[in-house]
Amino acid sequence: MISPGEIQYFIESARTGNLSRAAERLGISQPALTMALRKLEHSVGCELFHRSKKGVRLTKQGTLFLQEAQGILENWERLTQSLRESDKNVKGTYSIGCHPSVALYSLPQTLPKLLTEHPELSFNLVHDLSRKIAEKVISGDLDIGIVVNPVRHPDLVIRPICQDQVRFWTSKSETKINRVASEKRVLLAQPELNQVQHLLRKSKISFSRIVTSSNLEVIASLANAGSGVAILPTRVAELWPNLKPLQEFPTFQDEVALLYREENRRSLAFKELVQRIEKGLI
Repeated sequence: MISPGEIQYFIESARTGNLSRAAERLGISQPALTMALRKLEHSVGCELFHRSKKGVRLTKQGTLFLQEAQGILENWERLTQSLRESDKNVKGTYSIGCHPSVALYSLPQTLPKLLTEHPELSFNLVHDLSRKIAEKVISGDLDIGIVVNPVRHPDLVIRPICQDQVRFWTSKSETKINRVASEKRVLLAQPELNQVQHLLRKSKISFSRIVTSSNLEVIASLANAGSGVAILPTRVAELWPNLKPLQEFPTFQDEVALLYREENRRSLAFKELVQRIEKGLI
């Protein structure tokens, strides 16, 4: 592959007709310049210079190459300038992944202001379990993940944002199936979550029946309507005004964090985006 530096070396050598003078103007040694020009000739597959004791002059192919070389450098400069500008400006499309419940209490606090202030910014939102979101960030399928209790990985930057508490909740309006002292109390939960399994083991409380759902909002709405005792993150439960925490029951501490790949931290625009999302979640 031909590098922009090699093209610049070629142009300067063609202008001066002298490798020693060209090397001096380029700020490199003559052997380094000679090696770079040989590499360039090898890449294009032909000699670009006639070499003699008096200096160098262009071959026919060299003359043709010179006609295009300056345009190549100008295009390269325009491209790099565009990349530098995009690095400073928050624009483009970014993919953000998080659990649907996390999305409900986090994204409305962040995205409206970002979309208003940056008219060239847009998002693709993906919702799944935190574990799967982290996997998609690691693989590069997602730019940013908002993840609960992330597992450390060498390719990831993990920025803890806030804590959340998973606990037992019930409606402020008592029923036969949500009263703590009732033998008919019903549990509403997403049983595959580690937090739920931990709390059930720790509480040692029995329930007459269990209603399961993979959607925490459905669980919260059922609990809000008096259908049983629910295990929910506090940030989800607080979206339902008729729910109250059961203070005498055990709790589980969650950590909510932003995830992104290590190489993305170098982008100024990406840093700005992450900081704004982070600020909206605290």
